[in-house]
Amino acid sequence: VYEGEPILAVFHSTSAGETETAGNIWNYDLPYLESTDSIGDTYAPNYENTTEISCGDIIAKIKNLYPDFQADEAGLFDSIKINERSEAGYITDMTVGNMNFTGKQIREALGLRSANFTVENKGASIAFTTKGFGHGAGMSQYGANAMSRQGFTGEEIVEFYFPGTHVDGYR
Repeated sequence: VYEGEPILAVFHSTSAGETETAGNIWNYDLPYLESTDSIGDTYAPNYENTTEISCGDIIAKIKNLYPDFQADEAGLFDSIKINERSEAGYITDMTVGNMNFTGKQIREALGLRSANFTVENKGASIAFTTKGFGHGAGMSQYGANAMSRQGFTGEEIVEFYFPGTHVDGYR
């Protein structure tokens, strides 16, 4: 609970080594969903993952969700600019073609594992290297597992990932 009220106890598979603030994902902040170190995640399988997508497929997938999107296939990579990242490293503002997006929007459009990614030109395709898996807010399942293996209790883990909360309930 937070200030006597049940929390929105969101979780994800693996953070990028630090969890994300709720406001950077859902456009509203919650005081207990702030960025928190989650070092155990960096040891998770597939913590870092590269997906290569053809420029034509990237354009088609983005245009499917955003009909006003326009980009030239030959110049697609040069049109990609990462303008801003959150303190946790997730993309909060980027330009692709004629539009600006959040990393979350591009993650969803392209089916990427995370909104914390880098891009690399591969000619007719672009390689997206992601860190973590999921939206990144709240409790990381791999991070929580790592803490458990270090001897932290369930209550300590929950209270770590949701700062300012405490576990209240049946025992």
